[in-house]
Amino acid sequence: MKHGSIQRTIRLAAARVAILALLFAPLGALADEHDPSTSGHPLKVVGTILYPVGWLLDTILVRPLHWFAHLGPVSTLIGHESDSTMEADDD
Repeated sequence: MKHGSIQRTIRLAAARVAILALLFAPLGALADEHDPSTSGHPLKVVGTILYPVGWLLDTILVRPLHWFAHLGPVSTLIGHESDSTMEADDD
């Protein structure tokens, strides 16, 4: 490769990286108007803080345990009963 060809390749790669960075850059967002009558309740604040913890526990622990309990031999052993409405949705 010639020296000019290497520089051209580097410039092209840098341009592609810059274009991708601009395409995936976060766009500006506007905040909602603050309404003190609906946002000041202490339980709402606690719920907002604890929501990610609950979601994580549900996704990592509860759903896999339910799936495991739903398996044939395990469900017989622990007495797991299938919900007929859930089975209809699975079809």
